[in-house]
Amino acid sequence: MEQVFTFIVPTPENHVKSNGISVLLSMARIASDLGFKVCVVADKQFNGQTTSFTSPYEKLTIEQEIPYGAHCIASDTISKTRREEAKARASMINYYLLAPLGIFYGDDLSIFDSKFSPLEKLSVFSPQVSVFHPYFYYQTYFKELQPWLERPIRSRKNKIKSRNTRFLRAAFYPGKGSISKLPSLVSDIIDWRRSKLITRKWPVSKHELYNEIATLDAIITFDPLTSLSHEASLMGKPVYVASKWDESQFIESFPVTLNGISWGDPEEFTRIVRYGFDEVENINSYNNAIASNRNSALKLLHYTSAVDTPLINEKELEYWRARHSYFSSLRFSYPNSAHRPLHLALKPRTLCERVIFGLYAKITQLVTEALYIYRHRGVLKANL
Repeated sequence: MEQVFTFIVPTPENHVKSNGISVLLSMARIASDLGFKVCVVADKQFNGQTTSFTSPYEKLTIEQEIPYGAHCIASDTISKTRREEAKARASMINYYLLAPLGIFYGDDLSIFDSKFSPLEKLSVFSPQVSVFHPYFYYQTYFKELQPWLERPIRSRKNKIKSRNTRFLRAAFYPGKGSISKLPSLVSDIIDWRRSKLITRKWPVSKHELYNEIATLDAIITFDPLTSLSHEASLMGKPVYVASKWDESQFIESFPVTLNGISWGDPEEFTRIVRYGFDEVENINSYNNAIASNRNSALKLLHYTSAVDTPLINEKELEYWRARHSYFSSLRFSYPNSAHRPLHLALKPRTLCERVIFGLYAKITQLVTEALYIYRHRGVLKANL
């Protein structure tokens, strides 16, 4: 009987904006190119039923139900309905985790709500998701980034032209996190007047995003899992991730070199800013990872269909619960807070800045209250 691999993808029509969805579809496309029978089953769609894809996924087949006997590769956000359908129909289910369970969703460990069948197993996208699980990394090809990757680099260590660590022009990126206070070592070297807020909606295209980043000195991100950190480092920009990672050893085994990125270490970030980093090594490892995508996808398929790979057991729940308590302490939100003003991350250095930051805070409060009253005006009027 011919093997069928079914990729269960949340909101597949959102692949342009979501790197995670793009990774799942790219793995499915490679599997199809390798000659395997592949289909995509949509989960949690925004705009009704997805019936076809545009380039580069136009050859992928979309099914509304999981075929009987299929080997399923599902994201960590699989709905309860789809999971029960997979358990009833699939011959094997591999939960391919693109992010640690529960990191952005409060108490969401719903994948453990019901008992596991002997058919279910876990794997992860990268060692950052988990250093204890098999990972199958896919390096996205950043087409619009090529002009910067092909630029001449005089030194293997890129230094900010002024060689001055004060008053950097920075891009603040909340991503799926939220803007919060930065350590003094970082805050004191940022020029907030010339810094910019970058969100998941602006700039509207990758080309415009890279043009913006090119004009700046550094990136400050509050989303520890965003691919923007890697993209910025490929452009030679130092990156400060505003939170440490609980399994910091992931950097040692990560499939691409992450020079120039500091996870919650202000001293390391200031050293990177002052002395530069080896961006050539980053670019070389990026190109090597792209060349390895086909092999990585093949390994994912073999792991999914193999009967001798580790299945889920009770120790899994203990492991993720232990990590989840750490993620909860970080208080990552889903991006309603993305447009909070930059001054919330910085501390005022002068009396003038204290006044300006105070005015920003007051205006923000008044606007928030006014929007609340406007949106709930019918309920408030009825209660009078």
